[in-house]
Amino acid sequence: MVRVTDLDASLRFYRDALGLPLLFQAPPGLAFFDLGGIRLMVSAPEGGGRAGPSTGAIYFRVAESKQLRAFLRK
Repeated sequence: MVRVTDLDASLRFYRDALGLPLLFQAPPGLAFFDLGGIRLMVSAPEGGGRAGPSTGAIYFRVAESKQLRAFLRK
């Protein structure tokens, strides 16, 4: 699970920028992505609260790390 402050921006990042398949969205501010058979839940805080730290780390295997770094800096 990754907690976020802006679900819409997170959708654009994980789905559009990284190209992760969006499985579905559910109220009140959840989105689920497929990471090669593993589900990633992205969650906005409920009740107008603030996002706290995430509960773990996500590692992605990439072919060209320099190209990815340049892409993410845009």
